[in-house]
Amino acid sequence: MINAAQIRKLADDYLSERISSRLFLEQFALLSHNIHKCDDADAVRLCNQIESQLAAFMSEIILEKEFQKNLATLTNEVVVSIFYPQPTASVPLHNALAYNEDRELIPI
Repeated sequence: MINAAQIRKLADDYLSERISSRLFLEQFALLSHNIHKCDDADAVRLCNQIESQLAAFMSEIILEKEFQKNLATLTNEVVVSIFYPQPTASVPLHNALAYNEDRELIPI
């Protein structure tokens, strides 16, 4: 089944001029056929957005350069990783207090 990475790769091949616009259109049509049956939501969204831009380009509403610019924007993948460090036993606790058996606060 199609995934977003395959669509991005095809777009990159076209934008890098490794394939012609005609070949891009042919391969995109094959990849995006029945995309609504795909379980990759990113691939479905990406195909729909590219199809919208293709419609504008094929209708001569936008020029090829603008289509290429829009395609580059749509397929530019941004990956964000968020790391939340977890305290471990090896991390010293400074100024930590605990109750002793007499219910007094003592440093640990």
